[in-house]
Amino acid sequence: VDAVSKVTGGCSKEKENHSFVADPHNLSELSISVFRNLAELEEERRRFLILDSLSSLLIYNKVHFISRFLHSFTAELRPWNLNGVIICVGGEFEPDTLRTFSGFCDEVIEIE
Repeated sequence: VDAVSKVTGGCSKEKENHSFVADPHNLSELSISVFRNLAELEEERRRFLILDSLSSLLIYNKVHFISRFLHSFTAELRPWNLNGVIICVGGEFEPDTLRTFSGFCDEVIEIE
């Protein structure tokens, strides 16, 4: 699911296994689109979900809304029996915010 190409003027033609969100400010639409696409996959193909990158959402959204989105998004992973990988660029968020985000995750891996 691509949340920025329509806004930036990049490729925006719908393709198989690829969909676009009209507005990266609309985190609800992003979440709905991700899980709608997952529903279309056969169960054995649903193993990992990679959110790349949480930092890019900061360009379009306030931290408060990203935090609410992440909390809801990570809660959806367990019922789908999915492992999630959430990528965040170091230094983009305040340490307190990162601590909040890490509370939504089972494990945090920092790469220097």
